[in-house]
Amino acid sequence: MRRVIDFGWETELFGEFDARAASSDRSERKPERIGKKYQWIAYHEFLARVADNFEFTGDAWARNTERYDGPWQVGYVRDIDPTCLIRGTNTDAATCCWWQPLTYEWDPSVTHAAWVAHNGDLPKFDSGFLVTDKNSVQWYVLESYYHFDQPQDLT
Repeated sequence: MRRVIDFGWETELFGEFDARAASSDRSERKPERIGKKYQWIAYHEFLARVADNFEFTGDAWARNTERYDGPWQVGYVRDIDPTCLIRGTNTDAATCCWWQPLTYEWDPSVTHAAWVAHNGDLPKFDSGFLVTDKNSVQWYVLESYYHFDQPQDLT
């Protein structure tokens, strides 16, 4: 709680809003308490301090240590930003999302040897690092999972 106050939460500034937002309503459109956001920041800061100074076992009963990569390794730590939820993605493998613009179309008429020797059809990978959304806002893609599979010839 001390850290939340250090971040700037004060009853005079946020108390009234937080009291109204703290209803029992669980709808997705309800406002989230400002104090709760500060609590999550403080909690993740605490996890970072623990990770920097202690060995991670992942399990209270485990005797071996492992590398700590982030709070997703601990099942009971929620690690999402509820203000930035993606409502859905395009599941068609032939198309992509705006934040993953690279595609590759396999030409089934090209032999494996010819395909390996030719690089003119490779996607421009640098265009996958800086992308633009529908509002013309540019974003840097920090993590992405492209998957280019050659279609299987089942004949």
